[in-house]
Amino acid sequence: MPSTLKDMNDNLRQQEKTVRRVVLLTALYSVPGLLVLVPIIDPDIWWHMRTGEWIVEHRAVPWTDPFSTYAGEKLWVAYSWLFEVLVYGLHRWFGLSGLILYSLIMSLLIAVALHKLVRRYALPFSSEVALTAAGLLAMKPLLSPRPWLFTILFFIVELDILFAARQSGNLRKLLWLPPLFLLWANLHIQFVYGLFVLGLAAAEPLLERLRRRRGPDTEGWLKSFLFLLLVTLACGAATLLNPYHVFVYQPVILFIEQTGFFDYVGEMAAPKFRGLWDWFVLATLLGATFSLGWWREKRPFLMLLLITGAFLSFRARRDVWVVAVSSVTVIAAVWGGE
Repeated sequence: MPSTLKDMNDNLRQQEKTVRRVVLLTALYSVPGLLVLVPIIDPDIWWHMRTGEWIVEHRAVPWTDPFSTYAGEKLWVAYSWLFEVLVYGLHRWFGLSGLILYSLIMSLLIAVALHKLVRRYALPFSSEVALTAAGLLAMKPLLSPRPWLFTILFFIVELDILFAARQSGNLRKLLWLPPLFLLWANLHIQFVYGLFVLGLAAAEPLLERLRRRRGPDTEGWLKSFLFLLLVTLACGAATLLNPYHVFVYQPVILFIEQTGFFDYVGEMAAPKFRGLWDWFVLATLLGATFSLGWWREKRPFLMLLLITGAFLSFRARRDVWVVAVSSVTVIAAVWGGE
């Protein structure tokens, strides 16, 4: 009898644990749905759809701006051409509901990818759910029908692949990155952020070697460095497989040379901390900074990732997702035993 009662109690505790997990997961994956089910007030989505319509009608990408007399003779790179075809098709098939459907599906995929990345470090279940939710809330202003949703998703997937290769020691997992960048370069120009972070990951074995100054190549740092370098070069080559080839980098050069638009374009301005979501961004950054301060075994990649995220996100509020994802990653990695 005592054994039977013990088994019953164990079963009840297991059932209660399962119910709690289901409730927490339901709450977590309700967050992106609640955040995106709002009126579409983003003015840029309309010219994205018009560009997609032009591409479908002409079966080609534009090289000059077909909608502007002023820019009619200047090179114009529609770097989000595949996204524009996608949203044009969604609007044509489903009307305005198609745009909401796009935002909803992409937001859910981002939530799944971020949760998967956090789960990699085996935090307590309630902690991993809370950390993932904090990251999603910090990105709330960006959960709109724009191509940067693909960038956020692919950036998280890239980090997950990098950490999977690090934890398992199987560098072949990195071979998933070139196909990822091939698709990314046809969807949004911010694939360059992913390339930069990949470069940081490639530099880490060399930085670790210089910092520790150990004897012969006992850790295989040279193998890791060369493999990561080759993967980075392959990803860079993959980005050229698009209709614009090397000209896809032309907008990046313009962004570097002409910084005046940071003062005049609203989404390019620095965060003003007038809304609740900006404070979630700051909270995640402070949490990551605190975690790094307590971390004994400081890895260069995580530190550089957080610095990069802070620089990009506090320069332009359209990039606050970088510091949100970077901070969540750092917190999970440090407290999960990275």
